[in-house]
Amino acid sequence: MDKYIKSKVDEYVKLFDEIAVRTDSEQVALGLLDQICKDQRMNQIKQERKNSDGATDKQKHFMRKLGIDFPEGISKKEASMLLEEELAKAQ
Repeated sequence: MDKYIKSKVDEYVKLFDEIAVRTDSEQVALGLLDQICKDQRMNQIKQERKNSDGATDKQKHFMRKLGIDFPEGISKKEASMLLEEELAKAQ
């Protein structure tokens, strides 16, 4: 197992054990752990968006031309991925 993955598994198991002791329910602990993980991921996504540059006017124009719907604050990377997916469909 990859060293990074092993450390993450160990971290989550430890956190689960701590929550389970405090709640006296593995089911509740699992639900709380799931929510904590979702919250962490959302914070990561927010941080990535905050630190990324917005899509260029050229990207936005091309996406409109191809009929791709995209959110207001789309990043260059996200725009690039959408364009690649759309162009791959055309081939």
